[in-house]
Amino acid sequence: MSLGEAFRTAVYKEPVMVWSLMIYGVGISYAAFVKPSMIEPHSKDLPSAPPSLKEVMAGIQAKLNNK
Repeated sequence: MSLGEAFRTAVYKEPVMVWSLMIYGVGISYAAFVKPSMIEPHSKDLPSAPPSLKEVMAGIQAKLNNK
């Protein structure tokens, strides 16, 4: 079976495979191009490291003292 014949068989006789490849291609494109541009602006708002236990306890104590 030649490559052209295999391609024609895949396109015209195997629509499930064609749809699967299209969905796979869209998923790869989304993961490679769209998702990183959506995540980047939000990462600027996040702190570089989580707060230490002392900072957390100090914050809780301050909230308790303000009541």
